[in-house]
Order: sequence, then structure tokens, then C-alpha cells
Amino acid sequence: MNNQKLLSLLAEWDGETDFQIILANRPEQERLELLKNLTNFMQYIGYAGEYRVMSELMIRGVDAMNGRVDDGFDLTAMRGDEIFLVQVKSAFLGKDGLYSFNIAGDNGAAKYSGVHSAFFVFVLVGGAGESMDFFVLPQAEFEKELKAGNVWYVESTKRYKVKIYLRAGKASFGKLDNDCTELLNNWSPFLSDASAPTPKTLA
Repeated sequence: MNNQKLLSLLAEWDGETDFQIILANRPEQERLELLKNLTNFMQYIGYAGEYRVMSELMIRGVDAMNGRVDDGFDLTAMRGDEIFLVQVKSAFLGKDGLYSFNIAGDNGAAKYSGVHSAFFVFVLVGGAGESMDFFVLPQAEFEKELKAGNVWYVESTKRYKVKIYLRAGKASFGKLDNDCTELLNNWSPFLSDASAPTPKTLA
């Protein structure tokens, strides 16, 4: 598997176009090999993102573990008596500072609507995999962003579409003018320390 070739392909991706279309003009053998390798590569990145989120939580005193049964969330985290459900989504940096995510409509985004201690953590992987940032979004804020039109539900695929832009250290959610930098690398929702910074409300 040529990771450099895959990274170059991902760096030119617009976050929208299906890779079947992008690779349509390639020779069939090359196209099939690239699609297979891309699928395997993204699975590795997904696992890496989960373990990095576990690590970030644990160094802050929050116990975290992989879910034994996939019920829409990847991790279960605990601090004291409080239990957190965490869904982790990882993506590589694409064109124009865009990270694009697809979330199945029958997972935590729908099944756990209204749950206070449910979270999305979007892992933003740097262009060559040399860095990771984390966008921590409570479930309730996800639902507000959905109502505000900053999350899209695609009926044909039964999936939610999430876009996060990271430019010059600032993060925007859904649209460039929706500045949500306060949620970038902000783990305070998992902490009981009252002095921890509080992310802004996205509503």
C-alpha cells in the first residue's frame, strides 16, 4: 500500500465527490487497487483516532474504553459517577482546509437524541498525518447545528454530512462564517473541574 499516493489523493479531495468518480479515468486494475487500499487506510485512521481520543481523555483523568458492542458509539468514558458516550469520527485534511465526515443516520446521532452525556469527537488529521486536532461536540449542540442548517441529512444515503474547516488555527463548523474555535481541542465538557474553560453555545 503506497501511503504517499493515498495521502496525495486525499489532499486533493473536495470532501464531496465519490472516489469512484474521481478514479473513473484510471485503468481498472489501478482504480480497484486504489479503492481497496483507500478503504483499508481509512479503517486504520479510524482506529488510530479512537485510540488517540482515549489517550486524550485518560491523561485528563477520564477513564475510557472501546465499546464491546457497537451501539452507535465507539467509546464509553467515565469520571466519578458520570458516564459519557462518545462517537469518534476521523478524517484527513482535504482541499481548502476542509474536513468532511459522514455519519450513519441510525447511529448515535439519531438513537441517542437528547442524551445529556453523549458526544461527538471529530478527529482532524493533518495533511501528511503529522498532526491531530480534536473538535469536541456535545450531542445537544449537534442537534442545534442540524436545526440551524449546519449539518446536512442526505436522504438518498441516510447519512448526516458534517463539514469542519480548519484555517490558521481557527475552526468553523458547517459554514466558514460559523466560528466554533472554542470547541477545538476543548475537553472541558468531560471534566468536573469548575475552573475548566466552557465552550461557547453554538445555537
